Amino acid sequence: MDSRTARFLKSRFQNYYKNAEIGLPDHLPNREWAFIFYDDMPEKMMHRHKSFGSSGEALDYLYGMAPAHVYNSTAYYEYPDAKKMNEKNWLGAELIFDLDADHLPNAPKNYSDMLELVKKETFKLMDFLLDDFGFLEQEVELVFSGGEGITSMLRVRKS
Repeated sequence: MDSRTARFLKSRFQNYYKNAEIGLPDHLPNREWAFIFYDDMPEKMMHRHKSFGSSGEALDYLYGMAPAHVYNSTAYYEYPDAKKMNEKNWLGAELIFDLDADHLPNAPKNYSDMLELVKKETFKLMDFLLDDFGFLEQEVELVFSGGEGITSMLRVRKS
């Protein structure tokens, strides 16, 4: 990607981050963050081991840096910004299920049928988590992160 395109995209993302309502995860200070910046493309070098003490600090970083990709850990750490995993001191993690319709047996080829299949499988998993494991509905978050495979993600958090 040439520098002019990178600058354009970064400015568009800065505008997005300043105007969007960005949801930040629970246990923010205990999460490790990683980023890929436009300046690092097309190599997509990941910058890891970042942590934020507050939502204001995280949002200021997003506004200022305008990364192309943003990731946060599902795990909680005592020292999320430690450079080595064994120094982070793992405290716990969320339970995440990622359902990709195109990975299911006998997956249909058209989009609406794929969506219907993953919806059906998502409800089966929800019933399993609520009825068999006793999770409460407010502890389960359903996120649609569609794409080629129609991804439906269930994130389970024990309060």
